[in-house]
Amino acid sequence: MNKNLLFSSIVSGLLLGLSWPTYGFVFLIFIGFVPLLHVEHELRDSMEKKRILSIAQERLADHGVIPEQPATYCTLGLAEIEAGSAIGKLLKAK
Repeated sequence: MNKNLLFSSIVSGLLLGLSWPTYGFVFLIFIGFVPLLHVEHELRDSMEKKRILSIAQERLADHGVIPEQPATYCTLGLAEIEAGSAIGKLLKAK
């Protein structure tokens, strides 16, 4: 686990503990949720990146691209240009 996320979780727990209504500072409850929201955002963002990367790798593998062989990327790019797909149009733009 990322040390920054762990630190944010601990800080959030301490702030929420200090804001306990019976003997604490109630206004800290609003500040205590900020680190938790940061942790949630970072975790969701990293999961989304992993999901998109796995989809991209799967689609490249379906088209015969082998990561260790750069020439296979060129073959796929040329095929996309010839097909006139959106990706092919972007590749041809330059």
